Amino acid sequence: MSVRMALAKLSACAAGCAVIGGGAVHVAETPAEVGQYRKIKQVKQVKPKLVKQATPRKTKRIRRVIKKTECCEEPEVAMVAVPAPYIPPPPPQPIISGGGGVPIVIGGGGFG
Repeated sequence: MSVRMALAKLSACAAGCAVIGGGAVHVAETPAEVGQYRKIKQVKQVKPKLVKQATPRKTKRIRRVIKKTECCEEPEVAMVAVPAPYIPPPPPQPIISGGGGVPIVIGGGGFG
């Protein structure tokens, strides 16, 4: 489970517990004798004034062409693949064997 999913589950659990717990508290309270209703005044929203921004100045673009003078020509070099140098294989190793027939087992294993 990812951290994002764990946080989502935890917040859903906390919100559910708050709804259940809040409902139980209101049921257990004694009701008020007189209803407490209030009328809320509506406040007019102040509209923000639009400020016109100054148009950006247009800059004159000048295209300049730079001509290259040919004073010194560089020689062209061709890339050629060079094979790796030859390395002779190592001399063969002599085969030396002990020739034992039976493996040596020291000590016994198992259940005594």
